[in-house]
Amino acid sequence: MCPLCDKVCDYQKLNSSCVFAEITYLFDNPATVFFAIFMSFWATTFLELWKRQQAVIVWEWDLQNVEEDEEPRPEFETSVKTFRTNPVTMEREPYLPTWSRAWRFLATSSAVMFMVVVVMGAVLGTIIYRISVVTVIYGSGEQFLKKHAKIFTSITAAVINLVIIMILTKLYQRLALWLTNLENPRTQTEYEDSYTFKIFVFQFVNFYSSLIYIAFFKGRFFVHPGDASARNSAFTRLKIDVCDPAGCLSELCIQLSIIMVGKQLLNNFLEILYPKMYNWWSKRMHRSNTKNLERKYTRWEEDFQLQDPGRLALFEE
Repeated sequence: MCPLCDKVCDYQKLNSSCVFAEITYLFDNPATVFFAIFMSFWATTFLELWKRQQAVIVWEWDLQNVEEDEEPRPEFETSVKTFRTNPVTMEREPYLPTWSRAWRFLATSSAVMFMVVVVMGAVLGTIIYRISVVTVIYGSGEQFLKKHAKIFTSITAAVINLVIIMILTKLYQRLALWLTNLENPRTQTEYEDSYTFKIFVFQFVNFYSSLIYIAFFKGRFFVHPGDASARNSAFTRLKIDVCDPAGCLSELCIQLSIIMVGKQLLNNFLEILYPKMYNWWSKRMHRSNTKNLERKYTRWEEDFQLQDPGRLALFEE
């Protein structure tokens, strides 16, 4: 088979892809069809049962028309300087003009699109990294690395992609909160809906762009071996990023597993371990400043040591 890179890479034997073919068969076999059918039915059933449970709770708590009667947010009332008379209640209320909402929406939409472009650039960077590392490994002469060059580059590229994903996620969460405050929605429901939409758009692109590229686009730009135009720039080198002869599914599984496992580990640390460590340290500092150590804590003292969940505490759930 053709070399993986120019000049330093040797021709590869087809039997070197046997391991990838065996890994691929673990996830791509006749049982996968039945699993996919089961998952589609399970997801639909779960969603419909969730809607039913939600309707039951809304009925029991008498919250059918709560959004129609929702009061404006205090932040909205204090920041808006224009007023109008409500045609229904005939009361004077704060009002955000259409032109003001339009330029706020344009500004926030531009910021969201810019962050999506940043994510695309990060994915492009990992692709160029994967191509360059193969060349470096084969140029080093290390036989063990040369033998496992494809697996090594796939794993390291996935780890780098995971690190970039988590950094951009933390950065964008603060940016999305700032953009939603800039929009200044009238009610708390509108505020949460706007914030949810921004987070969803970015998270979808951030977590799935690399997976979508590997699954549907990698290797589709390849024309023929020795294509000179593919060496003109770093961007056109995407054309020489091709799948293993056994297919891209093995690399897709590596990418998906590293992202899923790494994300769960980090989130569990941030949601469970970090709060416990913070509360333990806060309690320890409080006891060090307490003169009478035999006195029991009052309820307000125990609550004071807890962390503030914020107004969007349940958003992640």
